[in-house]
Amino acid sequence: MSKIQDSGFRIQDSGFKIQGSGPRVSGFFFSFLLCPLILLGADGDTGNKPLKFRGIVLDLKKKRVEVQGNICLDQGLIEYLACARGGKEHESLLVMDCKPHELFLALQTLGLRPGKGVDFQGEQRTPSGDKVYLYLEYKEDDKVVRHRVEDLVWDIQAKKTMERTPWIFVGSKFLNDPDTGKPIFMAQLEGNIIATYHDPYAIFDHPLDTGADDTFYHTNEKLVPQVGTPIKLIILREELKEKEQEK
Repeated sequence: MSKIQDSGFRIQDSGFKIQGSGPRVSGFFFSFLLCPLILLGADGDTGNKPLKFRGIVLDLKKKRVEVQGNICLDQGLIEYLACARGGKEHESLLVMDCKPHELFLALQTLGLRPGKGVDFQGEQRTPSGDKVYLYLEYKEDDKVVRHRVEDLVWDIQAKKTMERTPWIFVGSKFLNDPDTGKPIFMAQLEGNIIATYHDPYAIFDHPLDTGADDTFYHTNEKLVPQVGTPIKLIILREELKEKEQEK
């Protein structure tokens, strides 16, 4: 691994700072990631008030996380459903207004635990772990439109939209910095959030066989709104009823 440049990112209003060169994780913050209920009251209750990070709303009562972002690509091949700003935007359908480490923390607080992803990009192995369902909302002519995220992705070989599937919370990886031995949260470094082409550093991956081939998925040009359209990504523990999946 090459030497990592200083990113200097902070967790706002938390009293924590990622020190050193690159997004290294202090021992205290690493424990914080692994013990997300620190965010809650002594009885694990938030008073039914959603918790907020920049670009993220965590609603424990509704068992959901909402993330703000924009359409990044409306045509072309994709390897990611979503990335962070400054990530692989040239091959991602969505670009999100969140920091991956804060999204990871919100997901853990929702009760999700990281599963097992692939060891290298495009590995022909099925990721395993806690399942979620992903939906996208945006406005069209002052009306809120909602879709399953798979419907915005086109399977080139099957000549139809991506098969609807649960998404797996693989949780990216922590790797040790070769210079200091301190852990680095790779999703923060790479900006990878949701992979359509299996990726070891993404926070979410999918269990379909198509994930081992980077030529399968293209934006669904018939459905994807224009580049720059504000969107809301909704992450749910349970699948919506059929009549609620689109509006």
